[in-house]
Amino acid sequence: MEERWLQRLVTDIYLWAFGSGGGSDRSVGTLGAHGPWNDLWSSDFLDLRPKTAFYLMFGSWFADWSQSDNILRSALASRELGLAAAWCGRPHLFFHHMGVGETIGHGIRLSQNNPGTLYQNQVQRQLRGIHVALLGDPTLRLHVIAPPTEARSETTGADVVLTWKPSPDKITGYHVYRAPGDGRFTRITGSPVGETRFVDPNRAREVGGYMVRAVALNTGPSGSYVNASQGAFASHRGTATAQQPPVVIAGETVWVDEALPNGAVGGAGRRHMGELPPTGRWVRLEVPASAVELEGKTVSGMGFNLFDGRATWDRAGKRTP
Repeated sequence: MEERWLQRLVTDIYLWAFGSGGGSDRSVGTLGAHGPWNDLWSSDFLDLRPKTAFYLMFGSWFADWSQSDNILRSALASRELGLAAAWCGRPHLFFHHMGVGETIGHGIRLSQNNPGTLYQNQVQRQLRGIHVALLGDPTLRLHVIAPPTEARSETTGADVVLTWKPSPDKITGYHVYRAPGDGRFTRITGSPVGETRFVDPNRAREVGGYMVRAVALNTGPSGSYVNASQGAFASHRGTATAQQPPVVIAGETVWVDEALPNGAVGGAGRRHMGELPPTGRWVRLEVPASAVELEGKTVSGMGFNLFDGRATWDRAGKRTP
């Protein structure tokens, strides 16, 4: 058992693993320890907790991943890692671009479109086959940098001053991006910023948002490239934002408009109200009191929390039926 494919993955951590054998929807021969053929079962990915990020597997029926408890799908259910899986062998898959910053989705698309002259093997069966699929997030990359956190924007005179907490990784610096109200970000730093502070001059009057990404130079066997982290976001309302006249509804008491009332304190609560609306415009959100266990109770205020992304809120209150 100690030399079996599965046991190796249980004992040590691997970035990539390839396994093949006689297969069914839920088993692979010679890779595990079940029965006379040393089968690997789908349930082993949960029970034994193999530690591999990306799985490539080749065998009969594996590509029929719509079946319940399919081997490829089970690899993603592993309690340790299990980020992506694909059927590999006919045709072969090529992911070497991930060594210079591309995503795993880039590799699977290129492999599915490979005419056989771009990348060649001794045996090239089922070229341009799309059955190999890709189970998992197509945006995954090999080298990940921890992003900065807690980005904030403040107005100082005519300027916008951005601050953020640093990335814990060894990095070159930070790039800053600006977006107008429609949310399209454009990089505004020519070279990485070495500090955790950036001044955007003469932008205090504009409405929009900012994104800060940590960047580093990654060097490996395939070459070097500038790698960027995910972004930390900060919104900016603009000092010249025209205030829309308040909409008065009969029976409505306003708690929050341009600022919290004197003596107001925040509260906590969560309620999923569906998918986010389109960006770049105001929408009215109404939450039934019964949905947050407040029906029949006296409420004197409310609070707001934002977890990642950008959002702006303004006029808030309550309305009687």
